[in-house]
Amino acid sequence: MRKYIAIVLLLFFANVSIAQKDHFKPEHSAALDTAHGKKLLHQCSRETPENVSGFFVVSVTQVKSVEDNFKKILKLKSKVYASGSDLADLGQYGYQYIGLIIHRKKYIYINAFNYYPNEFKRMHLDWEKDAVNTCGGGNGWWGVLYNIEDQSFSQLRTNGSL
Repeated sequence: MRKYIAIVLLLFFANVSIAQKDHFKPEHSAALDTAHGKKLLHQCSRETPENVSGFFVVSVTQVKSVEDNFKKILKLKSKVYASGSDLADLGQYGYQYIGLIIHRKKYIYINAFNYYPNEFKRMHLDWEKDAVNTCGGGNGWWGVLYNIEDQSFSQLRTNGSL
C-alpha cells in the first residue's frame, strides 16, 4: 500500500512540475468584450486569424488554461514580417484576450503589445476595454492563436517595422 501511495504522489508531483514549466501569469491582461473583436483583428501591420464566424467572451477558466500553457509560445517562430524572431521576455507585454469561433471551434486570440501605461493615458486609450492596434513596432506587438481543445498555440505573427 505504501508503494502505491508513493507512486501516486510521485506521478502527481511530476505532472505539477511539468505543468509549471509552461505556466506564466501576465501582470497586465484583460479579456475584451465581443464588441471589440473586429477591431482587434484589424491590425495594421500583421496578419490575424481568418475565417472567423463569431466572437465570445473568454472565461476565467479559459484564461487559466492559457496561463498554464503560456510559455509554449516561446517555442514558436513568427512566420510573417520579423521572421525567425524570438519573444524573449513575456513579462514586458500587456495582453488582450478575445474568443474566436473558426469552423465551429473555439479559440482564443491573444493580442500582445509593449506595455506603456503613460502612453495609453496620453492617448486616452483604456487598453483593458478597447482593442490595441498599432502600425509597426516589430516584436513589441504580436498576436497568437490558442486552441482551447488541445491547449496549443499557432499563427504567431509579429508586427512589421514600418
